[in-house]
Amino acid sequence: MVGPQVRCLICETGFMHRNGAYSHFDSWCHKRTARLNDSGTSLFNSLDPSKLEHLGLQAWRDDMKARVYDYAVTKVGSPLEINKLYLKYCRMEVTSLLELIIWKASICGDIFLTLQEVHDYKALDEDFDPLGYIRDKHITSGVEVIVPLVTSFLSFSEGSPFCVS
Repeated sequence: MVGPQVRCLICETGFMHRNGAYSHFDSWCHKRTARLNDSGTSLFNSLDPSKLEHLGLQAWRDDMKARVYDYAVTKVGSPLEINKLYLKYCRMEVTSLLELIIWKASICGDIFLTLQEVHDYKALDEDFDPLGYIRDKHITSGVEVIVPLVTSFLSFSEGSPFCVS
């Protein structure tokens, strides 16, 4: 035996060297077996690493992959915890996108049509500060009111259109 070996508890693949076990999750064998073992619950869906690629931040993807790895190899954590964390990241992703949309709409609303026009306006008015204007629109866009109302209305459960299943 070369070193410590582990076994995937999701697809029950035989013993692998611990250093190479992480790449096992991207293998066709793991994905195929996990799909075959799926008994209609969200356990295997939430533990599929390919599902995590849509998350916006690399840190979120890395955290989720580490949790999946910890659960599948060492039984640390639980599928419920992993699902809750995934739904939290989905919620944060949608909230961030919604905030950016509202902010851009408040900047490119009535006076300017594009962000480039905001920056080019400095040539017409020397006293105009494009970065100050953009910062002011972030504060006065109404995000702090709109986002909580929209997110309380949306459903962030497994199978909702805001979470990739």
